[in-house]
Amino acid sequence: MRTTQSRGQYLESSRPTSPLLTSDQPSTLFTQQQMISISMGREVSIDEIQRSIPHCRFHYILILIHLLLYVSTSFIVYNFAYFQMSPRYKCTFTDPSSPEFLYTSECTKEQICSADSPNQVCMGDKSINQVNSIEITEQNKNHKLIKWDIQWDSTHSLKNWITWLNLHCADNYKIGMFGSLYFAGFLISCLIFPPLSDKYGRKDLFLMGGLSQLIVISIMLLDKSIEIQLIMIFSLGFAQPVKSMIAYTHLMEFLPGRESKISGVFMFLDGLVIVITPFLIHLISQDLNMLLFIALLFNVVSLVLFLITRIPESTKYLIQNQKYIAFEKAIQRVKSLGGLSDQQIAKTFALLKIYELQQRTKVVIDQQLNNTWNKNSIERLKGAKNIAYNLVLMTISWTCVSFSYFMISFFIKYLPGDIYENQSVSGLSAFAFLFAGPISRKLDNKITLTLSFLIATLASLTMVVFMQLGISPEDGLSIFILLIRCGVNLAFCLVFVIHTQLFPPNFLATSYGICNFFCRSVTLFAPIIAEVEDKSIPMYTLLAACFIGTLSSFSLRQMTEKEETLITSDYPSISNTPRDRHMSISLIK
Repeated sequence: MRTTQSRGQYLESSRPTSPLLTSDQPSTLFTQQQMISISMGREVSIDEIQRSIPHCRFHYILILIHLLLYVSTSFIVYNFAYFQMSPRYKCTFTDPSSPEFLYTSECTKEQICSADSPNQVCMGDKSINQVNSIEITEQNKNHKLIKWDIQWDSTHSLKNWITWLNLHCADNYKIGMFGSLYFAGFLISCLIFPPLSDKYGRKDLFLMGGLSQLIVISIMLLDKSIEIQLIMIFSLGFAQPVKSMIAYTHLMEFLPGRESKISGVFMFLDGLVIVITPFLIHLISQDLNMLLFIALLFNVVSLVLFLITRIPESTKYLIQNQKYIAFEKAIQRVKSLGGLSDQQIAKTFALLKIYELQQRTKVVIDQQLNNTWNKNSIERLKGAKNIAYNLVLMTISWTCVSFSYFMISFFIKYLPGDIYENQSVSGLSAFAFLFAGPISRKLDNKITLTLSFLIATLASLTMVVFMQLGISPEDGLSIFILLIRCGVNLAFCLVFVIHTQLFPPNFLATSYGICNFFCRSVTLFAPIIAEVEDKSIPMYTLLAACFIGTLSSFSLRQMTEKEETLITSDYPSISNTPRDRHMSISLIK
């Protein structure tokens, strides 16, 4: 009886009670005695408090805001192949035996760049190259190329980095630098912003990331010098983790229990950018400033809606950091935007009071457990051989799936057939994101992950065999690209799902960081390899990545009960939530 009274007096004397928790509340709310009884019995979790918030109009507004920001830069990143694609050229020749006779014919990049010391003149949208002499083919080896320009009537001649920056004869490494700098910016940013979001919250970093992208894209539209474009590409990559990790986390923490569905829809709509881009180019404009304008528009609309609606900080972050008054203000904002009544959110406040009371009594114990884990974590991991073994294999799997995904994105412009058809058909692989969740719930994830890599491996091998035998697979090439991307996209999702099954919860974040760092480091080389002169090398590299991914995923081992106990015995209350699994899908992308 004494314990009950002290708990009651403590509850009464704690911070001012929310106005929604007064003595004249309806009978459906928790009474003080019920709250005390619950606090002495089962433990109220953060997830339970989150789930008590009714799904309402606020969540649809939040989803729209985040979707616009999430998809905005995809119009740039997923279309690097278009931004780096050389146009179609036409050349004017003359026959030395009949200097007065001129004729025009289509020519290649290699032909116009093989002249000695060309005198290159830029004229508006055209580049004219005047040379003294050039040998073209055996049939017209005595004919001279006197000038060349771009076939602007061709659908494959785009106003992009090649034409804006006059990179027609640029070294391959310089073109590959665009993609590599993007990944370099992403890699560095991954080491900076996630820890800041845990300390200062998601909301302010969301705004900072959105504003950064707005400035970067605006400069890309206004200044077409190669130095500025390269700096902006690096800056765009630097801002990406704020979008794909922090802003994404902000959304998912408002949607407990719906992470799988929303994540699949996000990835699907994001992947459809690859499908609709060819139609935009054909129907609207071949000037890729259009894609920059679309990205800028989506970014601006997202920021304006975020500011107008005054979206609050993540409620989960506020509870985890014991900012209870700020949590109550956030819920009031959710109530206002969602059109909720006091009755509908009263249970949330009641659960918060119980949770707050429970946390105050556990603070000393938690500190002791944290100290124990910090001192013994390395020693414990040394005894868990399968965890170290799986960490190496999962790092390899992450690296293979990330490298394969972006290698095919950069290299697709060099594959036989029409790039628009190849991109559109392969973009349908976005449907794989919708099936990843159901598949992971019904089938063994290790086997499914292995089969995903195997599908991509067999499709890549078929393309390599056709290439070596001199068989032209142009008519069915897009199908093979579709199979590669379907396998890689499915592996993209499953690599995170199985990750949560191989590592204990209190080592999960660390293992994510290790895998993400190494996979980004290797993916830096994908754009450069895609631009090498021997175009068989990128295909062999893609095949090797898919094959290695197949072997590494097949070799994974399940964590034993002894190893799980070895790691998690000090943290019995930590759980592996669906949010932790599906939030992570955006890390590589």
